[in-house]
Amino acid sequence: VPVWESAGGEGRGARGAEWGGRPGGRVVGGGARLRSARLDSALDHRLAMAWAVAACLADGPCDIEGAESVAVSYPGFFADLARVTGA
Repeated sequence: VPVWESAGGEGRGARGAEWGGRPGGRVVGGGARLRSARLDSALDHRLAMAWAVAACLADGPCDIEGAESVAVSYPGFFADLARVTGA
């Protein structure tokens, strides 16, 4: 499926990656430059973290709706991500 999409099909506007399902998970293909987008995590902490890591490679800012859901499993995620990426 071309374009970023969340489990609910809400990955609006981001372009540049191929992603699809497989039993037990998702596969995201590489090799393309990701573009700035508004992404919806559908309040799924796993999607929010995946979008955040992918956003580090985008050519501009990405807005992740429902990013606060990360606190469910990894409250320090965004601080750690900023530390690791130097942001």
